Amino acid sequence: MQSQQRVHLNGFDWLRAFMPWLVVMWHMNTFGVSRVYSPNLGSYRINAPDVIIFQSIVLTVPVFIMMSSYLMARFPADWNKTRKRVIRLASLALFWTFMLTVWKGGFEQIKRLVPHSAAELVTKVLSANGEFYYFFMALIFCALMIYLASRLPTSWNLAGLILSLLLMFFMPPITIAARATVWLAYWNPINFLPYPFLAVSLARLQDRLLNNRKTWLAAILILSLIGGAALWYEWTHYVNPLLFPGSEISFPLLMRVSLALHAAAIVILAVWSWNTAPAAIRFMSKHSLGLFVLHAFLRPIVVQNAPLIWFPSEEIGRLAQTFIVIALCYLLSMAAPLFLKDDLVR
Repeated sequence: MQSQQRVHLNGFDWLRAFMPWLVVMWHMNTFGVSRVYSPNLGSYRINAPDVIIFQSIVLTVPVFIMMSSYLMARFPADWNKTRKRVIRLASLALFWTFMLTVWKGGFEQIKRLVPHSAAELVTKVLSANGEFYYFFMALIFCALMIYLASRLPTSWNLAGLILSLLLMFFMPPITIAARATVWLAYWNPINFLPYPFLAVSLARLQDRLLNNRKTWLAAILILSLIGGAALWYEWTHYVNPLLFPGSEISFPLLMRVSLALHAAAIVILAVWSWNTAPAAIRFMSKHSLGLFVLHAFLRPIVVQNAPLIWFPSEEIGRLAQTFIVIALCYLLSMAAPLFLKDDLVR
């Protein structure tokens, strides 16, 4: 998402280049499937692979949300520009959800887009019909929140940040106790409530942070340490099979303070005045949206036509499938503007 005054941050090129790779890896199950996807956890014990996967790979969505929120907050938009942002994001969500639905099942699948109740309508809209493009709906929520938060005094914005982080911290145990786990669904915009306040705070403090290297490093360190403490608490208190009916996972996927704080730390790291990224990184950054929207189309084709039995081991096979999908997405992303409007893939 670009601000009305075009600004290019070299550090963001690196994030845009590699974060979509992690999104593809998540959807391709490149590193296998954790036991937290099972409702029968038994005597589950925290292990390094689960923590790494659920913190580093899942962090891609929070980082993208935080990056976009920061760019929107850096130059607060009036209502007309905010409305245009919302329309563009809604167009992306609608177009790619419809295209993927047709790709998966043609007319029969399209009929399933029609909701049968108000609750189902809300779910279908916010989750982009259960597809990967809920991300655009989350950005719409953040754009509207930033329009409001950027007009608040700093003290009120800080209060909103603290309250939203507290809500995020207590939401998992509350929903477990109430058995209302839909509030922890990956597509629920409440997952991203603190991000607009974080983005506005960062935009207002950026000069102070970037004019002093020690202050910049201290901000990254403090957010990382507090996020690390939250991470330890989440893994020792939030793994619960009661979450499974609402989120199909026995652990909060995105409703986690650690993700919000670590995403903010990464964005602060990236806004520093870094040197221009190499041409390959700039290419990957340019095609980050294309990789994100197109990999859902190619994933089943690659899995079906390059089965794991072709490879020496399942681990190598999953990694090979992932890189095949990524390579094909870049090729399609380069060719897509011949057939589609450029802003649908850029």
